[in-house]
Amino acid sequence: MKTLLCLLIVLITTQTSFSQNTDQKVANLLNRSDFFTLSEVYPHVKDSLSSFLNQMSDALLKSYFNQPKEACNAFEKFFRNNNNLNPLLASGMIYLWADNFQKIGDYQAAINLIDGYLSNYESEEQEKIKKSFQNLYIYCKNYSAFSQSKVIFPLKDVHVPLRLKPTGKEDMYSMFIPVELNGKTHQFIFDTGAGDNMVSEQFAKENNISILSDSISLLGIGYGYARLGYIDKLQIGEITYTNVSFLVVPHIIPEVIQEKNHEIHAVLGLPFIRKLKEFQILPHKRKILFPQSESLSSNCSKNLMLDQSTLLLNIESNNKNFPVQFDSGNVSSSLNAKYFEEHKELIQERGTKDTIRIGGFGGIDTLVTYKVPQINFSIGSSEFKMKNLNVLTDHQLSTNKKMFGVFGVNFIRKFEMVKVNLKQMKMEVFTSKDITLSKFKGRLKINHKKKDYRKLHYEQFDPQKSAWEATNKTDFKENQEKQKRQFNVTKRKY
Repeated sequence: MKTLLCLLIVLITTQTSFSQNTDQKVANLLNRSDFFTLSEVYPHVKDSLSSFLNQMSDALLKSYFNQPKEACNAFEKFFRNNNNLNPLLASGMIYLWADNFQKIGDYQAAINLIDGYLSNYESEEQEKIKKSFQNLYIYCKNYSAFSQSKVIFPLKDVHVPLRLKPTGKEDMYSMFIPVELNGKTHQFIFDTGAGDNMVSEQFAKENNISILSDSISLLGIGYGYARLGYIDKLQIGEITYTNVSFLVVPHIIPEVIQEKNHEIHAVLGLPFIRKLKEFQILPHKRKILFPQSESLSSNCSKNLMLDQSTLLLNIESNNKNFPVQFDSGNVSSSLNAKYFEEHKELIQERGTKDTIRIGGFGGIDTLVTYKVPQINFSIGSSEFKMKNLNVLTDHQLSTNKKMFGVFGVNFIRKFEMVKVNLKQMKMEVFTSKDITLSKFKGRLKINHKKKDYRKLHYEQFDPQKSAWEATNKTDFKENQEKQKRQFNVTKRKY
């Protein structure tokens, strides 16, 4: 289905004629899958767009930015007002519509939508198209007998312990949280990179997870199959997660590469995580905070996007945006072949050729990489460096054409706090200096105005600025010490 959705966007230029320059610009953003830019542009240009592009953009933006209920309404409006669509374009849009029905737990609506769409085709064509919908259809068919999954919060902040467990490899850790089921507490990977909740067959058997009859095909490192599982309730701290679905697989990580005392049997993935308003990962305090009230800055732009089962983070390097998968289930970070092709000469010049061995669901693979000493990135106003970063050279694992790599636990551990809000689709990161400034307010909360004010005063008192340079060395040194003292006073004050 990934290929179908990539081709979907390319067909936009053949589906409509461009009567306005604005239409052409929006279509170009769609063709490049640049939904981050489109999310900023669309509110300002939607009234001047053609009806087709307006309604299509609205439906896709709601789908990609985690508004599944609103997306279903937008897709219904799009199909009601646009007939005679290109079959491939229609298939991709129907798939996204059905997937959003699945996300809100309206499984029967997804089934009816797929059945109704397939009835428009002859039997031979039906079978070809049906393969694209097979996993989604089987999933909805099995879970339609159960109530919608819900996440129930108490009327207060919830603090959940975070365990960073060494993998046996240098500076690599897995991120576990305690989850209670059937009265027993187990360690689950808190995994923003997992499209589904997942458990091993051994775990499912030991914890009475119901196995449903059908299985679906999965793509990981290799191909494999998973059965569908169900349990009525999980407890994450004081948060209750009801009517929980699982993929049940023989092994989450292949046995041959699992480190001693580092087995992984259970994963809490995006079906749970995308229902959260906000969570704050504090890796050095070893906890995750699920706040009752949202706390992100309104000045922060949208930099997260849900491309079906992939959570993308929009980062910046050298004034260019690079969407990467935010994957807290991955112990390390890497850039992929798409990034390599855009920076090939520089990477080959600065990097050291190497190979890495990776494992996940479906098998193990050895990949050729270049290890680059350092690459500078930024998220909003926060700059950071990723050192000894592997850049892959092969497209073999690049199943999502929108992303340039994966940022995992070693990325998270660079910061004192990583705030993720999946209602606003924003991430902010904070260093220890940011946190220290906020303590003057007596709470673990960032005051952006004071932060900017400190920066303003630092620039004002910077002895390197020409306005502060003295005419002779003695005066310059005295001025320099005086300005440093003034800056320190200002820093303490604010």
